[in-house]
Amino acid sequence: MFFISQSKCDLINANFIQSSIEDEKELFNSFKKLNSSAQLHYLADLFNWDEEKNVLEWIVDSPLCDYGTALLIFWRAQPDFYTQFANEAEAGYEKDTYNLLQKILGNYRNEKYREARIKYLPLEDGQDIENNYPDPKWEIPEEFKKGNHGRTVMSMEKINNFLFNLRRQWKEMQRHRKRNKRRENNRR
Repeated sequence: MFFISQSKCDLINANFIQSSIEDEKELFNSFKKLNSSAQLHYLADLFNWDEEKNVLEWIVDSPLCDYGTALLIFWRAQPDFYTQFANEAEAGYEKDTYNLLQKILGNYRNEKYREARIKYLPLEDGQDIENNYPDPKWEIPEEFKKGNHGRTVMSMEKINNFLFNLRRQWKEMQRHRKRNKRRENNRR
């Protein structure tokens, strides 16, 4: 398991998730403070796709980008839709995401993603790995459909949420047990 410190979670949340930073240079300077593959994966996992895709390009271009992270970005872009386009011109206003997908494919073919230590399985992420578009202009590699069996990226935030939910479920079970006991005693 890869662990993301609270300070890095805070940096990512403040600068990329809940941010209103408009200046791309300032945003890129914040990006350069991320110094591990796991941190890039955490950012990609939380990234809002309604925002500019530059951050995702920085991730896939980074020498720190792990194969599992590239797969996460690839599948969350819903690549089957983009297989209907042969090139950027055909993609029209969808060209940014089309280009991002093609960049990931090119990086993969050029063996840029040498590290494959982070887990990403598209089916576990709820992705449809079958191409439902007729007459695709390009194919999704079979290796991408298999995903990557690496280690999970975990943050303090996820651990705290897990513990909170576990406590809540435990208390609910205790309440349920007490209610059943009272009902049983009332029947006697």
